[in-house]
Amino acid sequence: MIQALQDTFWLSAVVALAGVLAGALIRSRRIPDRSEEEAIELRSAMVAE
Repeated sequence: MIQALQDTFWLSAVVALAGVLAGALIRSRRIPDRSEEEAIELRSAMVAE
């Protein structure tokens, strides 16, 4: 029984670590704001004129 509890502990530790790493990777990506996209479109429209 002790071996089963120890295996369960290590498995949950690995799953938690994988979740932390995945969260860090997802969080580091930046989603551009619409206002930035609109500013780029306005600049390109001004250059085209």
